[in-house]
Amino acid sequence: MDRLLEPPMIRRVVIALAAIWALTLTTVYTIWLRDGCQPFMPFISDTHVYPGSDLAFTLGFVAAGALMLLSVWQVGTYRGLWLEASGVEPKWVSINRLGTYSGMVGGICVVWIADTPWDEELFLHIAQAFFIFGGGIMFVICQTLLTGPMSRIEPRLERLKTPRLALLILIVASLCLMLLNFVRMSAVASDLTVMDTHFAEVELCTTLTYQALSEAAFFEWTMTAGLGLSILTILPEFNILTESLTPNGIEAVESESEE
Repeated sequence: MDRLLEPPMIRRVVIALAAIWALTLTTVYTIWLRDGCQPFMPFISDTHVYPGSDLAFTLGFVAAGALMLLSVWQVGTYRGLWLEASGVEPKWVSINRLGTYSGMVGGICVVWIADTPWDEELFLHIAQAFFIFGGGIMFVICQTLLTGPMSRIEPRLERLKTPRLALLILIVASLCLMLLNFVRMSAVASDLTVMDTHFAEVELCTTLTYQALSEAAFFEWTMTAGLGLSILTILPEFNILTESLTPNGIEAVESESEE
């Protein structure tokens, strides 16, 4: 267990998560384009329904979800130890825990959604997507909030405040624009039967009729990119944290917690 909280291990898991996440998205979209599908724009989950990219989607997101679960736990635990050792107000430790638990729920649902194509279990798939994006966004919100008090203790963290805030704005704006396009779609169809048409189009993939759905899908991709880039900001943070909190410091905090 202690080895999982060693900074080099945490960095490796974060890098592996970002790499597999990016590779999976790139692979499924490349297959989509290679097979002559309409470029603009499938939902990420459409590449699970499309037969050509189904396997890549499943394998990639099972691996990414498992790494997300592990990485969020590692980062949240180590960050929590740093906060406690630094003597911050208890509310910031609680915010860190909220972000950690939210991100871990998101990771579990990424693994789960890899075996839940929306054409078979639409409502379950929607619920899983809600927890994935909701958990991821809550993790990023908490991470962004924590950067302020952490930078007052370790000034070198100050340089992470602007990129994290910018990415959070991108993520929230993408979410709002995606939902706005779903509202536009509801003006065309008052129920979910439109998804039957969309499913048939995704299987053929050469024509996607509903422009509002394509635009919603585009903002899903930008939101996902923002979440991935936010995770990468953990790397420079940990380069700083591991210099300011020695292994002995972590062990001391862990011992106090156990007592």
